[in-house]
Parts: sequence; C-alpha cells; structure tokens
Amino acid sequence: MRQIQLKPWTWILGDALLEKEEPDGLIHFPRVPTGSEDCQLCTRGQTLHGYGMNMLAKSAKSGCSTCSIRYLAVLKTYQWSDTEAQNTPCVLHFRDAIVRYTPLYESHRVRGQFSAHGGSDSIWVYTECGQPESSWPGVGVGRELGRRRETYAGIISRWLDTCNHSHVECPKGSQPLPSRVLEVGKEGSHTLRLRVTRGNDGRYAALSHCWGGMVSIRTLRENYRLHQTSIEFSELPATFRDAVIVTRALGIPYLWIDSLCIIQNDTHDWEAESSNMGAVYQNAYLVIGADMSPNSRQGFLDPERDENYGRGKSLGRVIDEGATIRVRTHKIHFNICAPIPAYAIKRFHGDSRQPLALRAWALQEQLLASKMVHFTTKEIIWRCRECLGCECLELDHKYSTDAEHDDVHFQRILSDPGVDRYVIWYRIVDKLMERSITNKLDIFPALSGLAKKMGEHYVGTYLAGLWSNDILRGLLWTIEGKIPSRITPYRAPSWSWASVDMNFQPYISTWNIPITKVAVEKSIAKLLGWNCKPIGQDPRGKLSEGSNSYIKISGPMMEVHWVVTDGGGSWVTKTERSVDKFDHELDFETSLLDLNENLYFLLLLTMHRLDSGVRQCGLVLKRRAHGRDAEFERVGVFDFRKTLDMWQTELEESEDSVATIF
Repeated sequence: MRQIQLKPWTWILGDALLEKEEPDGLIHFPRVPTGSEDCQLCTRGQTLHGYGMNMLAKSAKSGCSTCSIRYLAVLKTYQWSDTEAQNTPCVLHFRDAIVRYTPLYESHRVRGQFSAHGGSDSIWVYTECGQPESSWPGVGVGRELGRRRETYAGIISRWLDTCNHSHVECPKGSQPLPSRVLEVGKEGSHTLRLRVTRGNDGRYAALSHCWGGMVSIRTLRENYRLHQTSIEFSELPATFRDAVIVTRALGIPYLWIDSLCIIQNDTHDWEAESSNMGAVYQNAYLVIGADMSPNSRQGFLDPERDENYGRGKSLGRVIDEGATIRVRTHKIHFNICAPIPAYAIKRFHGDSRQPLALRAWALQEQLLASKMVHFTTKEIIWRCRECLGCECLELDHKYSTDAEHDDVHFQRILSDPGVDRYVIWYRIVDKLMERSITNKLDIFPALSGLAKKMGEHYVGTYLAGLWSNDILRGLLWTIEGKIPSRITPYRAPSWSWASVDMNFQPYISTWNIPITKVAVEKSIAKLLGWNCKPIGQDPRGKLSEGSNSYIKISGPMMEVHWVVTDGGGSWVTKTERSVDKFDHELDFETSLLDLNENLYFLLLLTMHRLDSGVRQCGLVLKRRAHGRDAEFERVGVFDFRKTLDMWQTELEESEDSVATIF
C-alpha cells in the first residue's frame, strides 16, 4: 500500500509539521496550527462541486487549519498522492468533523460534464472517547466499537444519566406500571417471575421486538399462576434473555414483554391490554429495541458485524495536547432506526432497514417511547425527546443533521401550534401501511396508542383511521396500482385506507405530489354524520362488518355511465362529455366493475397544488349492492384543474346530494 509522502504537506501546515516521518508511521504535529480565521472556503459554504480536492488543497495552502486536517484525512483514507487527489473529480460536503466524499465521473458525450454514480463515503476525523481531545477545528470525538456484550451497559448508563439530569422534556422518576410486569431479579439469577402490579408506580423497561413466528414461551390461562411463582431464565428465547440481562445490568427492577405480560389465549385480556399498549411504551423508563433480531430466537447482544466497522486508523499526533487524531470511513451514517419512509432509506443506504422497522406494531412503540435504545446489526442507537446518539458518537447532534429532520418526537411535534397535525398523522399512516403485520385485523390496534395521543389535540372524532375535523382531505388517499377487491375478512369501510390489503403509502402523494405540498383552499362538501363503533373494549380498535360503519356527506355529485367506443370505452356524463380529462384513479381495474352500473363523482374540496395550481378533488362512488338509493361505496378518487370551466360548471351546478358511504 502506498505511503503518504510528507514533503507536500510542509506548505500546508508550515512549522506545525515535522519534516520527517516518525517510527510509528504517523505525522507528528508539535501543536495545533494557528489557521486563517477568514478562510473563504469555510465562509462561502460547506459543499464543493467538481474538483473539490483541488479547492480544498488551495484553501489548506492559504493557511486554514480546518481545511488542512480535512485534506490530510481524505488523503489518508484513499492513500492518494497530492497530485492524484487534486486531479480527482468529486463532491465534498463538510459538517464539523465529517467530510462526505462523493466521486464524480466525466460524461462520455460532453467533456467537462460530471455526474455522481454510486454511494458516498463519510470520513470521520476524531480523537478517541476517553483519550485526550484536540482543539484542532474539524476534529471531533468518536468511540471505537468493542464487543457489545462487554461495553453496552456503560454506554447506555451514560446516556440515561445525561437524560435524567440534563433533559427538561424527558420524564423522570416512577410512572404507572402496566397491569403485569416481569420482576427480573438480580444479575445472575436463574429465575424471574410475573408480577401483578395492582396500580402501583415504578420503573420498568419494555421490549420492542419481532415475534417472527411462534414464541417458545407465552403466558396462557393454563400457566398464568405458575408464571407468577417462577419463570426459568434458561427457558426464555435468546431475545428475551438478552432483554432481561440488559434490564438487570441497568438496575431496572421490572421488564414488560408482550407475550409474557398479556394472557395470550384470553380474548378479553388481550383486548384490554392491547388498548393500553401505547401507555405501556410511553411510560416505560426505557424501551429496549431488538431491532436486529427477526425473531425471538436470535438475540441482540452478540451481533456478527465486520470487525473493522466503527474502527479507524491513526492519522497523526498533536504533541503538546497528547492527542491522537484518527480517521475512519464508511457509507453515509444516519439513523437507520428513524421511522422515515422506506424509499428514503433504500435511496441512501440500500435496503438496510432493521427487521423491527418492518413490523407495524413497532411503529407506535417507537414513536411513543420517551427513551429508546436500539440494538442494530452495526451498533447501538439512542433516542430520547431531546437527543439522538449512537455508539460510535457520529450521530451526536454536533456532527449529524439527523436530529434536525427526524420526526421521532411525535409527542413534541403534536404540541407545536404551528404544525399541521393532520399531515403528521398522514405520514404516520404511510409508515404504518408499508410495514408488515401478521394478523391483518390488528391494523387499528397497532395504531391505537398513537390515535389516542393524537386525539388529545382537538382533531375531532376518530373514524377508521381518519379524523372528522379533516375528513375531506383524509378521504383522498390513493393506491399504487389496482386491487382485486377489498380486504377480507372485513377490516374497514371502503372510504378508509385500511380497507386495502397491500403494502402502500396512502398519503405519500396525491398523484405523485407529497401531501405536505398540498393545501386545502376551500371545503365544498360537508360531513353530516357517521357511525363507526369498534367491536371490542378499545374505542380505537377493530371494526366489524356488522357494525355498519359509514359516513354521511353532502355535496355536488355528478352521475356518469360507461359508453363503448372504438378504443374500448369511457365514462361520460349525462351530457355525453367524457371524463377522460379528469385525473381519476379507480381502486379497481375497469374489468372488475359492472359497466352496467353508473358511477358518481362527489366533489369534496378545492386544493392548491404547488406543481399545478388549483385542483378540485373528490371521490368516485358506486351504489352499494343491496343497499338503498343513497348508499354508496368508494371505488376511487378524482381531481381536475379548476381552469377546465366546462367541468367546473357541470360538476358545481350539480344538485347537492346526500351520500351515505359504507
């Protein structure tokens, strides 16, 4: 491997750099160089395009100590010579101790035109945690990753200590205990037991995990009393054992695990406890996320990771500080546990989502937790209401933008009067529906805790995943592609996104426009009433077909019928105008509809879209089979430009109709 030649660095660092290489192979700096305080590169911006290394070298030569250490770090990482570096096209982005490097490739067709292909690298310049730090600008503090089972307790304890003593928004002290918890006992104990809490307060941890099929040990009616006496530690699957070990090591007396604290074959108990699950995770002193484990058998304290991950190489020493500056690189490092849409993770990090991030139930467990520690395949990630951190320290707020854009602080966001709470809700629905759920009928229970918290903020009545105060916008969800039928057995009325049995994002776009870029200009239809009663104890829980859930809406409604043409056919109005110019999206293929039945376009509202101006939007309905004349089901949505005057006139001049939609 080529060694860095020291001679070229003399003009960068002047007398701060010794002219000879030391026996340890490192560059020795007598002191931190006094750099230029008016570096144009640092002042102008944090991103360099094109021949970024050439610009960085010139800035270093002008005397900027920050640019100097960044330049040396890139050369150390890629083992480049000075000439190679300055002739390499790239994009460089700087944020404190991180240099993000993206290679550029010249176009074969246009000389001098470059484009980025492939991923970027994050180059992290740091001194090791616990060792002497450096005052050199652009040098941070990092942690080398050791064996997780030996190091996790100290790391998490420090996070907890900081949170408990420094964070105003993070709850402290005892909270109401769940109905039952596991009393874990002391470290090394061979048993634990199920304890009925009887409304007491205390500190407990809660496990967020993937079942991944049948769990080997569960609390049932048959062993309920036995579990209150004793549960053998050795009988627990690996993920549960690791959770007990972590809880004991952190000095937390109790642990909540769903399969052991809910009587699994008791329907009444399951309904009562699942309706309170949001509070379980919200009140937990700490939520333990077994993110890396696809099932209860794998565990999370012994990850099989690259031995070089999170480990760096020494770049040089600052003699008068006693500090060793190190550098390491890997693909862009961000919070892979953040509940952001899956497409964003795939775009930046491949399909690196952890198994827990694919589980629908885990979404509310994470969003409601006040403090959560994630055990991922790579490292441990920490999140509380004020702080994002990771084991290697690179996600610290000083170095990472993740904390600025991560919306994990669900409860804090809802309290912001300037936030559109309904948009937050639609984003949550998007995240929920792209995840998997074993029992399809559990979709509303898996959202119940979040719905309860959302309902505290004057958003109206909860209606099958929508809110009455924003019902017109909420009804305009879309489907990616077509569906053969509604989900069976019955899960939700046709107007609810939950009636669709597929992984999709109902609100990620309205015809490819993010809902955050769509504003309601005018409400046209009116919500007159509804019936939406769950079948169990949870007011936000499962619905049954027999409950006849419906909404009653009054608004302009236009009837259309199918006309066969040479091209196949189209829907036309009573005045024989085709609706093909409408952007209408049917939930089903036309071949699945009875073309002898008319459809109905119900106008709901006027929206302003940033891409195409004012649009008028509504539902496409069909008459309900065996129903009354005014009873309908949703079969799609539509919108059209308000400038299409003939459509605006025909639709708006339609008489207001009252539609009961099931």
